[in-house]
Amino acid sequence: MVGAAPQPSRQILCSERQALRPAAAADPLLTAANGKKSMRLAGRHGDGLVTDPLTRQRFKPEWEAGAAEAGRNIADMPVLIEQFVVVGDKNDAEKAAALWRFLPKAFKSYYNVPDPVAIEQRPDAELPLDKVFADLPIRIDPGIHIAALQKLFDGGATIVNVHSGQADQHKVIDFYGRLRKRRPASRTRNKAFWCAAIERNLQRRQSPESAKAPTCRVPSHHLRER
Repeated sequence: MVGAAPQPSRQILCSERQALRPAAAADPLLTAANGKKSMRLAGRHGDGLVTDPLTRQRFKPEWEAGAAEAGRNIADMPVLIEQFVVVGDKNDAEKAAALWRFLPKAFKSYYNVPDPVAIEQRPDAELPLDKVFADLPIRIDPGIHIAALQKLFDGGATIVNVHSGQADQHKVIDFYGRLRKRRPASRTRNKAFWCAAIERNLQRRQSPESAKAPTCRVPSHHLRER
């Protein structure tokens, strides 16, 4: 009909060679938020939340208020927390932090800087390295990493993405693979998930067939040492 408003259609582009297909109605849309206003909007419009530990701690009431305004039940909304870790010592932490030095101010001011050179130079002058990794679990002791993840789950996270900026990504993958084996066999009410979301391509360690399968979101139960 001429002049009629277009009707919204949920579609996904599968590939360049495939036609558009309707998305499943139950597919959740997790909304990322890193501030007070965006947390409220994420609760109001998203099916779940993606954020960092500090933002979750500071503005959790805003997210819950937004969900309540939309008539949503937060118990049904997944919460994905991004957690950086260092499997090593302070030297490893400093090298990794140098690559991610912009993060503490990424969503406060740097997001509005169009010049990539300035984004690289300003953190060097404004952010000491020790501030970048001050709150990260840093050690090769499994107990420290397990405690850090469990704290997030106990605080309401249902998914934790574990990031590492270390050069030796195989070390991190193997370390967290061993952590999976340390979890208790008995299930609990904590239906959380955890995964090592490694920055480099995991396909180097996998065959083409296995690379097609998801490598993250492994069921965790409670991550406690035996």
